[in-house]
Amino acid sequence: MGDQPDRLSGVLNLKCLFGFHRPVRSKVVRKLMYYTGPCQGCGKPIRRLRRGRWHVYRDNADRD
Repeated sequence: MGDQPDRLSGVLNLKCLFGFHRPVRSKVVRKLMYYTGPCQGCGKPIRRLRRGRWHVYRDNADRD
């Protein structure tokens, strides 16, 4: 249950729907010039744009 996103909380999912993602702080890692981690509400990978702003992204390493 700890690794899965909080799908029962409609507030977090609603925030994700409007682009206000929040990271799982214990899983955030630094990659070169940015921070990445899973979103608390939707579980998608997110990247920090600037202080406090996160957005969903697709890692280039996942491409075929």
